[in-house]
Amino acid sequence: MKVTVLGAGPSGLFASLAVLNAGHSLTVCERNPRKPDASNAGVYFLHDDCDLPLRHRDVDIIPLGGDWQDYGAKVYMDRTQQVSFPSNRHTERAYDGMQALAMAWDIVHPFVKQVEVSSSWLENNKVDYIVNTVPLNILYPDRSWRSKAASIYRGIAPEDESYMLYHANSNIRWYRASALFGVFTMEYVREMEGYQKVRKVINSPNSMPKPKPNILLTGRFGAWDKRKLSHHAYYDTLKWLGKIP
Repeated sequence: MKVTVLGAGPSGLFASLAVLNAGHSLTVCERNPRKPDASNAGVYFLHDDCDLPLRHRDVDIIPLGGDWQDYGAKVYMDRTQQVSFPSNRHTERAYDGMQALAMAWDIVHPFVKQVEVSSSWLENNKVDYIVNTVPLNILYPDRSWRSKAASIYRGIAPEDESYMLYHANSNIRWYRASALFGVFTMEYVREMEGYQKVRKVINSPNSMPKPKPNILLTGRFGAWDKRKLSHHAYYDTLKWLGKIP
């Protein structure tokens, strides 16, 4: 199969690894091809190694007050928005996300082409099989996409610290904080001066395109699914290609 992956961000790289590991022909379309760096905020750890030789450690996952509905209301202004809010405190194995992205880029970048993907590009280029990881509002600009602004503070954490905090209390400005593999991050529900600005899109069933058998939508941006974590793009693609049940 000739598979085209749209986007070479974190989800695109892991989806591309899956295509290669499944033995198919790969082309990756990315408007700004470059090796991942610290600007890939939020991908500081993976829940799975995606078949890469990654270093790992145990991480304390700690929800502070509320439930997933409260978290959805705080972060996305929508209590029905599905989110990856943990139901209880626990410890789980985590893998170094920046190490994973660097490894994935080294493997995938020979297959990357500089292409500005858009809805018109998709119409004019008859591609057999597509894995989409670029934001859906790029491919479907005529649909209604709600969004809100947020900010990320990034700093240095001691190498021996390892935790991820989730805060659903609406009176607290930050909603997630972590110290992982030497990096500290704190994410806020509004724009903060001097911090990295991000756009949080709120999907709805009315906005989502109808599924097509030759197109896989994956990743938080490529499927606008807030429950999707970075490693899901790898396993979604393997499953779509029939390599795992």
